[in-house]
Amino acid sequence: MVTNGISQYHQRKYSGKDVRWVPGDDENKYKHNMSTRRDLMELNGWTGARADFTYRFNSHGFRAEEFSDEPSVMFLGCSMTMGVGIELEHTWAYKVAQDLGLKNHNLATGGSSNDACYRLFAHWHRIHKPKIVVHFSPPPERLEVFDAHGRINNMLPSVVEHVEKNEFYKIWISHQTNSAMNEQKNRHAIESFCMREGIRYHWMEHHQMFPTDHGFEYDKKSFGRDLLHPGAYWHRNMHKRIMTELDSL
Repeated sequence: MVTNGISQYHQRKYSGKDVRWVPGDDENKYKHNMSTRRDLMELNGWTGARADFTYRFNSHGFRAEEFSDEPSVMFLGCSMTMGVGIELEHTWAYKVAQDLGLKNHNLATGGSSNDACYRLFAHWHRIHKPKIVVHFSPPPERLEVFDAHGRINNMLPSVVEHVEKNEFYKIWISHQTNSAMNEQKNRHAIESFCMREGIRYHWMEHHQMFPTDHGFEYDKKSFGRDLLHPGAYWHRNMHKRIMTELDSL
């Protein structure tokens, strides 16, 4: 079986380091927001010392504890699961791992796809088998491809050049069936592995991240440092929801 467990952050040489900025939450965006949206930055607490928080990556390039054979929970997803824009201790994945008393093996990376979720799970669960896998689906319209040099490329419909300069991707996202089937294939592949190997698997669709009836929708008091990703309030609610769903299984 061919597997590849490399993190895009390992390719950026973040492995084993504390870094202040990552793609999506970068210094230029911070300075721009401080200049043009300072009132919102102040409201969310991002004008003081709190804004100096850093992202700590393990030796494999994931925002997670060092991988080990101790009982763990594995998280799959994108920036919403990794916690871009927010301190580690406020992320829902960190809180869930703490409540479960399990090591936090968070494989989520910013801008990633369900392709990446499957690829990383297929590699790492064979080395450090988790007790539980929590899979928060990234937007299904995303694709992951490796270029000729082995670099990871995340194809996002929100990036104009990905659509205009890539004829295959332009055609692929033109019909919802393609993204729906790709999401389904990756989900079922992970779920099948988990069933076969006795791993508890919990899945949530991307749109379930934003249910207004539970008050999870972004509001002006729930923004991360980049004013794009959600803040601590949203992560607290997601943590509570995940624990409720896990307890009911």
